[in-house]
Amino acid sequence: MKKILAKLICLMLIMSVALTGLVACSESNWKGGKVTLKNSGAVIENAGFIAETENYLYFINGSESTTANNKMGTPLKGALLVADKNDLSKTEVVVPKLFVASDYSSGVFIDGGYVYYATPSVEKNSEGHTANDELTFMRTKLDGSGTTDEFFTLDTSSAIATQYRIVKADNGQVLIYYYNADTMSIVCYNTSNKESSTVIKQKEVDDGDSLNKHVFLNSKNITDVIGYYTTTVYENKHETLYNRVYVIRVGSTEGELLVDGNNNQTTQIDDVKYSITLVKDGFIFFTKTNSGRTETYAISELVARTSDWSSATKIVNAEHVSATTLINGSLSEIYVVGDTKIYKSSFTVKDEKTPVALKENISKLLFVYDGYLYFYNAEGHIAKILLDQQGQIDDDKKIILVSEDTALTSWYEVEIKSIGGKDYLFYCDNSVTGKSYIKYVDLSADVIEKDTDDDDENDLFYLDTDKIYNFGKMLDKDIAEIFDSKVETQATYSPVDGIGANEEDDQAFYEEVMKLKTEYEGLSSSVKEKVTDKAKNTLECIEKAFEVAEKYKMLADIEFVGSSEEAEDLGIKAIYNQVKDYIEKFKKDEFRDGVEAFISDNLKAHYTKAVKLFEAED
Repeated sequence: MKKILAKLICLMLIMSVALTGLVACSESNWKGGKVTLKNSGAVIENAGFIAETENYLYFINGSESTTANNKMGTPLKGALLVADKNDLSKTEVVVPKLFVASDYSSGVFIDGGYVYYATPSVEKNSEGHTANDELTFMRTKLDGSGTTDEFFTLDTSSAIATQYRIVKADNGQVLIYYYNADTMSIVCYNTSNKESSTVIKQKEVDDGDSLNKHVFLNSKNITDVIGYYTTTVYENKHETLYNRVYVIRVGSTEGELLVDGNNNQTTQIDDVKYSITLVKDGFIFFTKTNSGRTETYAISELVARTSDWSSATKIVNAEHVSATTLINGSLSEIYVVGDTKIYKSSFTVKDEKTPVALKENISKLLFVYDGYLYFYNAEGHIAKILLDQQGQIDDDKKIILVSEDTALTSWYEVEIKSIGGKDYLFYCDNSVTGKSYIKYVDLSADVIEKDTDDDDENDLFYLDTDKIYNFGKMLDKDIAEIFDSKVETQATYSPVDGIGANEEDDQAFYEEVMKLKTEYEGLSSSVKEKVTDKAKNTLECIEKAFEVAEKYKMLADIEFVGSSEEAEDLGIKAIYNQVKDYIEKFKKDEFRDGVEAFISDNLKAHYTKAVKLFEAED
């Protein structure tokens, strides 16, 4: 990677009580950038780990540490890349900065030819160390031109984990809403005029509203509403018996009252306290407490945006209100995790439960798509299982593995995109040979079936791995480490009784090793330099082992003779003399022990017997 020029002089100072980082600077453009994918077209979907436009996908290139070098032009892993939807293998680096802020539901936001994002600071703290626990908000042009603008830096406690949302207002202005943990306030920052306003804050006991709890909607679900918050109401410096619910609308710098728990003003019923407990799958769950009685309700996000919360649905199975519950479009079709099974259930019908799968196969539910229930299995793979029209499992044993290996569950949100008439599932590979980069799966791939326990019944089902592709670009060192791991793993798959014991096993092993040899030859010279000598030597030893094994096989007939005379009559001695010359040279090979470790002991015994017969005679 080319080194970046030094930081330019700060352009302006912005005084704001809401911002702890007061300097708005401009970081140099990426001098190494050669973006050719510049015709993005209109934005189709923002947010998530992939932002989609008419022609391209903009995506975060794998999971990287917040402490990695974040100077402009350095990051590749964790940076923003673009892919051509007509050829997903064609990818380019757009923003070589770390997209690793801990608010994973904020997503990638694109507007007006720019991408807006938060990234670890590259400034020095008071101790002289890089302040990568602070969070800088920036924007960069998608075509790689111009400069990267810095808006502000948060140096609050746990700044890297700050909850934030980047949105576009009706007037075209881009706004950043975030929760300031130090001042316990929700702040709105305007990227156009670089001014900030406090929407609501938690304050010392006084008359009026004090922020109690807030929830931001998932960025993908944001249209005109950012989120909601509840307040503690104080009158005469005392906390009241009721509270209020407010909505934060896009473009607004103050909350709008939706629900007021102070019912005594208009009705004879007791005051009410509200608490928002969960926002999930398009629904908001909240509790109402009055007269010491608490009840749970749910309202769709669309309806919740109005002031009519009286239409909320009462939840009769409140125990299902959990982040682990999957809501499939309505409150009457949910999938819940039980002690031993997964059930299809309902929030509105008491005790309705239909078992659909054994829990031992499922660790986390994802979504229902095209008739299949998607989930992480107990080993961390993404898998799916077919549901019938009643939402029950069609075949309990036919769990189909979707990901090639384990997937990262804590960072990357699994997404399905329809591109060119095909459905692709994107995930972050968490395996040793995945190195936390992104892969995508063609969901139309054939299902491969295997019998793993030799009972003549297939018990392993997985999508054809030839239809699983790497997405984006990898660091040379990671490519080399992945190759090293492949070689190490393949070595463990050598024939149980050694090369030369079973021709069918030998052939299968040889073919896989040759694939690795071909893969190695296809690596760039810079990657080859980073492949370990151990991996290179292992491949050479295995290939040499097949050659040596063929020499040993030439003496196979000696197994059936009892004397040197008999062996000589059969022409074995002449063969032995040929083999002997080869083996004597081989014994001087520096990797002899490594080579022979792969060869069948029975095969090597042929040569040992020949030595005893003929050398003793001499």
